[in-house]
Amino acid sequence: MSGIGKKSRKGNVALKLDMLKAYDRVSWFFTDKVLHKFGFEEHFIYMVWRLVSNVCFSILIDGASYGFFKLIKGIRQGDPLSLALFVIGAEVLSRSLNSLNSHFGFVGFRVPRGCPPMTHLAFADNVLIFANGSSFSLKNIMQVMMLYQKSFGRLVNTQKCGYLVHPSTSPTHRMVIERLTGFSRQHFPLWYEVDDDY
Repeated sequence: MSGIGKKSRKGNVALKLDMLKAYDRVSWFFTDKVLHKFGFEEHFIYMVWRLVSNVCFSILIDGASYGFFKLIKGIRQGDPLSLALFVIGAEVLSRSLNSLNSHFGFVGFRVPRGCPPMTHLAFADNVLIFANGSSFSLKNIMQVMMLYQKSFGRLVNTQKCGYLVHPSTSPTHRMVIERLTGFSRQHFPLWYEVDDDY
Protein backbone atom coordinates (compact mmCIF):
# COMPACT_ATOMS: atom_id res chain seq x y z
CA MET A 1 0.00 0.00 0.00
CA SER A 2 2.46 2.56 -1.20
CA GLY A 3 -0.32 5.16 -1.46
CA ILE A 4 -0.87 5.25 2.31
CA GLY A 5 1.72 8.01 2.60
CA LYS A 6 0.45 10.05 -0.36
CA LYS A 7 0.21 13.70 0.60
CA SER A 8 -3.37 14.82 1.12
CA ARG A 9 -5.30 16.87 3.61
CA LYS A 10 -5.89 14.64 6.68
CA GLY A 11 -3.86 11.86 5.03
CA ASN A 12 -4.90 8.45 3.78
CA VAL A 13 -6.28 5.73 6.00
CA ALA A 14 -7.09 2.06 5.41
CA LEU A 15 -9.76 0.42 7.57
CA LYS A 16 -9.48 -3.35 8.03
CA LEU A 17 -12.85 -4.89 8.86
CA ASP A 18 -13.25 -8.42 10.16
CA MET A 19 -16.70 -9.65 9.18
CA LEU A 20 -18.42 -12.30 11.29
CA LYS A 21 -20.10 -15.07 9.33
CA ALA A 22 -23.22 -15.01 11.45
CA TYR A 23 -25.42 -17.36 9.43
CA ASP A 24 -28.20 -17.22 12.00
CA ARG A 25 -28.55 -13.43 11.70
CA VAL A 26 -29.03 -13.00 7.94
CA SER A 27 -32.25 -11.11 7.24
CA TRP A 28 -34.61 -12.86 4.83
CA PHE A 29 -36.44 -9.59 4.17
CA PHE A 30 -33.20 -7.86 3.16
CA THR A 31 -32.13 -10.80 0.98
CA ASP A 32 -35.51 -10.81 -0.79
CA LYS A 33 -35.32 -7.05 -1.46
CA VAL A 34 -31.76 -7.32 -2.79
CA LEU A 35 -32.63 -10.19 -5.14
CA HIS A 36 -35.52 -8.12 -6.53
CA LYS A 37 -33.32 -5.02 -6.86
CA PHE A 38 -30.64 -7.00 -8.72
CA GLY A 39 -33.26 -8.12 -11.24
CA PHE A 40 -33.60 -11.81 -10.45
CA GLU A 41 -36.73 -13.45 -11.87
CA GLU A 42 -39.68 -13.89 -9.52
CA HIS A 43 -39.73 -17.69 -9.87
CA PHE A 44 -36.01 -17.84 -8.97
CA ILE A 45 -36.54 -15.66 -5.88
CA TYR A 46 -39.46 -17.86 -4.84
CA MET A 47 -37.29 -20.97 -5.23
CA VAL A 48 -34.56 -19.39 -3.06
CA TRP A 49 -37.19 -18.37 -0.50
CA ARG A 50 -38.52 -21.95 -0.32
CA LEU A 51 -35.02 -23.40 0.12
CA VAL A 52 -34.09 -20.90 2.84
CA SER A 53 -37.36 -20.90 4.79
CA ASN A 54 -38.29 -24.59 4.51
CA VAL A 55 -36.33 -25.63 7.60
CA CYS A 56 -37.66 -26.87 10.94
CA PHE A 57 -35.73 -27.42 14.14
CA SER A 58 -36.45 -29.35 17.28
CA ILE A 59 -34.88 -29.16 20.72
CA LEU A 60 -33.19 -32.12 22.37
CA ILE A 61 -33.78 -32.39 26.12
CA ASP A 62 -32.18 -35.37 27.86
CA GLY A 63 -31.78 -37.07 24.47
CA ALA A 64 -35.43 -36.71 23.44
CA SER A 65 -36.59 -34.26 20.77
CA TYR A 66 -39.42 -31.88 21.61
CA GLY A 67 -41.52 -29.96 19.12
CA PHE A 68 -40.59 -28.21 15.91
CA PHE A 69 -40.15 -24.55 15.23
CA LYS A 70 -39.48 -22.54 12.10
CA LEU A 71 -36.91 -19.81 11.66
CA ILE A 72 -37.76 -16.22 10.79
CA LYS A 73 -34.21 -15.30 9.73
CA GLY A 74 -30.86 -16.94 9.14
CA ILE A 75 -29.43 -19.37 6.62
CA ARG A 76 -27.87 -22.83 6.95
CA GLN A 77 -24.14 -23.07 7.48
CA GLY A 78 -22.38 -25.30 4.94
CA ASP A 79 -25.12 -24.93 2.32
CA PRO A 80 -23.69 -23.72 -1.05
CA LEU A 81 -26.70 -21.43 -1.42
CA SER A 82 -25.76 -19.70 1.84
CA LEU A 83 -22.35 -18.73 0.46
CA ALA A 84 -23.99 -17.35 -2.70
CA LEU A 85 -26.36 -15.25 -0.58
CA PHE A 86 -23.41 -13.94 1.42
CA VAL A 87 -21.71 -12.87 -1.83
CA ILE A 88 -24.86 -11.07 -2.94
CA GLY A 89 -25.03 -9.32 0.44
CA ALA A 90 -21.36 -8.33 0.11
CA GLU A 91 -22.15 -6.80 -3.29
CA VAL A 92 -24.59 -4.44 -1.55
CA LEU A 93 -21.79 -3.28 0.75
CA SER A 94 -19.45 -2.92 -2.23
CA ARG A 95 -21.92 -0.76 -4.18
CA SER A 96 -22.63 1.36 -1.10
CA LEU A 97 -18.93 2.06 -0.56
CA ASN A 98 -18.43 2.88 -4.25
CA SER A 99 -21.36 5.32 -4.15
CA LEU A 100 -19.64 7.36 -1.43
CA ASN A 101 -17.33 8.83 -4.09
CA SER A 102 -20.28 10.73 -5.57
CA HIS A 103 -21.27 12.29 -2.22
CA PHE A 104 -20.48 15.98 -1.95
CA GLY A 105 -17.63 16.55 0.48
CA PHE A 106 -16.48 12.94 0.58
CA VAL A 107 -12.76 12.60 -0.10
CA GLY A 108 -11.44 9.22 -1.15
CA PHE A 109 -8.07 7.56 -0.77
CA ARG A 110 -5.58 9.70 -2.65
CA VAL A 111 -3.73 7.61 -5.23
CA PRO A 112 -0.83 8.52 -7.53
CA ARG A 113 -1.73 10.36 -10.74
CA GLY A 114 -2.97 8.04 -13.48
CA CYS A 115 -4.16 5.33 -11.08
CA PRO A 116 -7.86 4.46 -10.85
CA PRO A 117 -9.62 5.51 -7.64
CA MET A 118 -9.78 2.76 -5.04
CA THR A 119 -12.46 2.45 -2.37
CA HIS A 120 -12.12 -1.08 -1.02
CA LEU A 121 -10.98 -4.68 -1.43
CA ALA A 122 -13.20 -7.52 -0.25
CA PHE A 123 -11.94 -10.92 0.84
CA ALA A 124 -13.73 -13.91 2.38
CA ASP A 125 -14.20 -12.48 5.87
CA ASN A 126 -12.30 -9.21 5.61
CA VAL A 127 -12.86 -5.90 3.89
CA LEU A 128 -10.17 -3.25 3.43
CA ILE A 129 -11.66 0.22 2.98
CA PHE A 130 -9.44 2.98 1.61
CA ALA A 131 -10.34 6.57 2.41
CA ASN A 132 -9.14 9.98 3.33
CA GLY A 133 -8.67 10.44 7.06
CA SER A 134 -11.05 13.39 7.32
CA SER A 135 -13.82 13.20 9.92
CA PHE A 136 -16.49 13.68 7.24
CA SER A 137 -15.22 10.78 5.12
CA LEU A 138 -14.83 8.43 8.08
CA LYS A 139 -18.30 9.27 9.43
CA ASN A 140 -19.82 8.46 6.02
CA ILE A 141 -18.02 5.12 5.89
CA MET A 142 -19.14 4.19 9.39
CA GLN A 143 -22.76 5.13 8.53
CA VAL A 144 -22.63 2.79 5.52
CA MET A 145 -21.24 0.02 7.73
CA MET A 146 -23.91 0.52 10.42
CA LEU A 147 -26.71 0.46 7.83
CA TYR A 148 -25.26 -2.68 6.22
CA GLN A 149 -25.03 -4.48 9.57
CA LYS A 150 -28.56 -3.47 10.53
CA SER A 151 -30.08 -4.41 7.16
CA PHE A 152 -28.27 -7.64 6.27
CA GLY A 153 -27.55 -8.88 9.77
CA ARG A 154 -23.86 -9.46 9.08
CA LEU A 155 -21.82 -8.02 11.92
CA VAL A 156 -18.35 -6.56 12.15
CA ASN A 157 -16.05 -8.06 14.79
CA THR A 158 -14.74 -4.77 16.24
CA GLN A 159 -12.15 -6.55 18.39
CA LYS A 160 -10.35 -7.75 15.24
CA CYS A 161 -10.87 -4.57 13.21
CA GLY A 162 -8.20 -1.94 12.85
CA TYR A 163 -6.90 0.97 10.85
CA LEU A 164 -3.61 1.65 9.09
CA VAL A 165 -2.03 5.05 8.57
CA HIS A 166 1.35 6.36 7.55
CA PRO A 167 3.87 6.27 10.44
CA SER A 168 4.15 10.07 10.32
CA THR A 169 0.44 10.54 11.14
CA SER A 170 0.12 12.67 14.26
CA PRO A 171 -1.06 11.09 17.54
CA THR A 172 -3.91 13.64 17.65
CA HIS A 173 -5.21 12.57 14.27
CA ARG A 174 -4.88 8.88 15.19
CA MET A 175 -7.05 9.57 18.26
CA VAL A 176 -9.71 11.15 16.01
CA ILE A 177 -9.71 8.07 13.77
CA GLU A 178 -10.00 5.76 16.79
CA ARG A 179 -12.86 7.81 18.24
CA LEU A 180 -14.83 7.82 14.96
CA THR A 181 -14.30 4.16 14.09
CA GLY A 182 -13.79 2.44 17.43
CA PHE A 183 -10.85 0.55 15.88
CA SER A 184 -7.29 0.27 17.14
CA ARG A 185 -4.20 0.97 15.06
CA GLN A 186 -2.60 -1.93 13.23
CA HIS A 187 0.74 -2.19 11.49
CA PHE A 188 2.06 -3.67 8.28
CA PRO A 189 2.24 -6.38 7.06
CA LEU A 190 -1.38 -7.53 7.14
CA TRP A 191 -2.03 -11.24 7.45
CA TYR A 192 -5.23 -12.98 6.40
CA GLU A 193 -6.56 -16.30 7.59
CA VAL A 194 -8.23 -18.42 4.93
CA ASP A 195 -11.50 -20.01 6.03
CA ASP A 196 -12.19 -23.64 5.02
CA ASP A 197 -15.67 -22.64 3.76
CA TYR A 198 -14.15 -20.73 0.87
